[in-house]
Amino acid sequence: MPVPMIAQRLDKRFRLLGGGNRAVILFPEEGWSAPAYRTIYHAIKSVFDESFESRTTLFGEGLDLYLFSDKAGQQNLAEFLGKKYFNTKMDLIIPVAPSSLNFLLSQRDSIFPGIPVVYCGLVAHGNRRLEHRSDVTGSALTLDMAGTIELARMLRPGLKRIAVVAGTGTVDKYLLALFHDAFKNFEGNLELIDLAGLPVDSLLERVSRLPSSAAIFYVGFQKDGAGRIFSSAAIQQLVSQTANVPLF
Repeated sequence: MPVPMIAQRLDKRFRLLGGGNRAVILFPEEGWSAPAYRTIYHAIKSVFDESFESRTTLFGEGLDLYLFSDKAGQQNLAEFLGKKYFNTKMDLIIPVAPSSLNFLLSQRDSIFPGIPVVYCGLVAHGNRRLEHRSDVTGSALTLDMAGTIELARMLRPGLKRIAVVAGTGTVDKYLLALFHDAFKNFEGNLELIDLAGLPVDSLLERVSRLPSSAAIFYVGFQKDGAGRIFSSAAIQQLVSQTANVPLF
């Protein structure tokens, strides 16, 4: 579902609540440095700004969940947010992407107890359905990974191999699992070259000498195999510039 349509639903909800409403958007990592998150934030904000009736104050938080992946780290993060918003009553929480939603659901009682949740950017997938809760709703995105592989086959008639590139961050692993589910449909027709989880230097060396019958499937890259943190968009650009085959 397009982000503006999600925002219009949120705006309608706020009109029913009355004026002077507050909402906080929770980004999993990278915050506004990630093009996708900037697009989501500005799309939601633009709809609220156009509506005088809702008079919504929008807050934003970059959770940096790749830095707080263990239980203790997430509890400390929840404690910090709880103190930060202790005297600020929120009317709605908007977690973006699966990792933000998972964090919120596990820590909500200590941060925003009883506050309704409308998620955005959750990836729709039949094997990973959200447990039904009356105060948690939203709209999921569809990532057509199988369709992307089919597109690569159509544009590259001699395609025999897919080289998958992914990092070791929380979102990287989630998207990589979706890729592997989609690739099952192509086993026997395409060979998989697994480049997931490599240090960046090794990754760039490998993509520079791939077989001509290969194409790269870029999933996401927020942490490499050496534990270093990166911007996924920046690594995508590096891989594209270095690779000797097309990137999808």
